[in-house]
Amino acid sequence: MEKQEEEEEKRKGLCPSSKETSLSLPLDLICEVLIRLPARGIGRSRCVSKLWLSYTTLASFNNLFTARFSQSPCVLAFKIRGDNLLAFSLPQQGNSDNCSPVDSYVIKCPKNCEYSHYMSSAHGVYCFHGDGKLGIWNPTTRQFSTLTKPESCWEYTLGFVGYDPIDGTYKVVCMPEVYSSTYPEPRNQARVLTLGRGQKSSWRFIQGSFEHFPRLGGRCIKGVLYYEAHLSSDLTHRIVMSFHVKSEKFKMIQVPWSQSEGILLAYQGKLALAWQASEFSFDPFISLWVLEDAERHEWSFKRLSLPFPLEDPILETSLFLKGVTSAGEFVYASSSWSVSFDPFHALYFDPKRNTVRRVIYQGLAEPEFRRDGLGKIVTMFMFPDHIESLLSV
Repeated sequence: MEKQEEEEEKRKGLCPSSKETSLSLPLDLICEVLIRLPARGIGRSRCVSKLWLSYTTLASFNNLFTARFSQSPCVLAFKIRGDNLLAFSLPQQGNSDNCSPVDSYVIKCPKNCEYSHYMSSAHGVYCFHGDGKLGIWNPTTRQFSTLTKPESCWEYTLGFVGYDPIDGTYKVVCMPEVYSSTYPEPRNQARVLTLGRGQKSSWRFIQGSFEHFPRLGGRCIKGVLYYEAHLSSDLTHRIVMSFHVKSEKFKMIQVPWSQSEGILLAYQGKLALAWQASEFSFDPFISLWVLEDAERHEWSFKRLSLPFPLEDPILETSLFLKGVTSAGEFVYASSSWSVSFDPFHALYFDPKRNTVRRVIYQGLAEPEFRRDGLGKIVTMFMFPDHIESLLSV
């Protein structure tokens, strides 16, 4: 029996060959050592042996790693300029009176593809759209890759990344941005692609999918991917689509609003659509529609008054809602950035206590931007509650 188990481990690559036995360590000890390494150290360890590569790419190992670092989530901020993506890891629990340290790095995006639109994020992995292509970025491993189109006849594609916490699996859902009657069926159907796990994957048809027009800004919550969309038969009819990552099933959720420029959030473990008053409003507030029951299409409404102006008197710039933390704090910051805004400010609003804390981040004005002068303004993206992932993209 033991011999059969050993042969099975060898077949999976989790047990060293007989030539390596004299130098091998127990698998549980290897796990204890590797799980204590930072993400970049684990990345380097994958070059040591096939055993370490195989083990550190398992979903179970990634879940252990995530659980270790999930107690101290950070704010991920990034800006894209040309083919440069500049990323910053900002502490969420910063001291309001002191500037917080910043970890930063620069990576090159694939050339000849301007990833100008953020689409969605799930469990530390981000999906972008630009020039009709989809890009996947893992800030932890500092990898950025371009996905092939499911159909060559699709001129433009839209897609979202989702995460299944049960199997630890990442999947990308993709569909044409514009449906066309010239596409022979079933080419209009949505496709799904499984990421990582050390093997190449191909796009698959999603059974039971139907034509709809997705919008930007998906949100994955507890293994379900949500995004706003229109039905192809009625462009004025706004809906929310849900995609169960594990079962790969679509569902349509009716919404109580007709038009909105809000953003989808994970609010107290539930999906919410939030939008804010104009920055020139004398009574700034957040409007929230919270999904209470997806099967019954039931939503609740909340209106939260803000105890601060949306035109920041210190920075003299408009503030916009960037997200909400797991602790229930709404994060506000400027959407535009230039070196004249350095240091960078973020406001954290706690509606339960009706308190606001200002966190000041130093170090976002890297030398490259300073050389180019103060007039350069770029879009700054911010995502609270970012966690690290070992997914190889």
